[in-house]
Amino acid sequence: TDDGTQWKSLISSWISKKSFPDHTCSLLRSFFEKYLPESLLWMLVNTKDVVPAEDMTKVQTLLNMLDGCLNEDNMTTPEGLETVFVYCSVWALGSMLCVSDDGTDYRKLFSEWWRGEFKDVKFPSRDTIFEYWLDPETNTFDSWTKSPYFYSVNFDSSKMTMSQVSVPTPETCSVAYWMDMLVKMQKPVMLCGPAGTGKTCLVNGMMSKLSPSAYSSATINLNFYTSSADLAEAMSLPLEKKTGTNF
Repeated sequence: TDDGTQWKSLISSWISKKSFPDHTCSLLRSFFEKYLPESLLWMLVNTKDVVPAEDMTKVQTLLNMLDGCLNEDNMTTPEGLETVFVYCSVWALGSMLCVSDDGTDYRKLFSEWWRGEFKDVKFPSRDTIFEYWLDPETNTFDSWTKSPYFYSVNFDSSKMTMSQVSVPTPETCSVAYWMDMLVKMQKPVMLCGPAGTGKTCLVNGMMSKLSPSAYSSATINLNFYTSSADLAEAMSLPLEKKTGTNF
């Protein structure tokens, strides 16, 4: 709804299910109230997502990211908790922003607005706020090039082709980080972007690192004419039916 009743109810439900201390729950409520309403309104007026997304979707993404990032160490102080909250908020709200067809860089606009509007948690001054990851060991921001997802590539032309090699960049590191976290939490992930931006390569790279005994995958091709019934049938094909209700 226009006044945010739905996503506020979602947040209340999420907090009520947590076993956090009362003071932690109070802090989280204050952070949601401090950052979300103003950010969602500003984005509605000033930005355009790469695919249309409702406020509920962005808030649910934020809750999923918080589930993956919050731990006993970074929740011991209000400052540490707010740092994690801001980190997740920036990515939950801004990950769907990109450069538009007319050349407007909405991600840069959002970064500049966030720096000017919210000053309690400071990002490094260089580049945009999306160029930094939160080091879980120190709970401080550092370049994505310092994260475990940025690594050197050992290329052997006798065993592989260049098309099989993915060279890490800060952009791919950030996508791989969040995708890996959310998939292991059994949360849905959708990568959006024009053809040739590396979506399939990133997914295949993540799948190759997962244990085959714990995860299985299926490739389903969709197009403009794919209906929900077609998708449901395609998803059921790889399943082995044991009984009437078990697969």
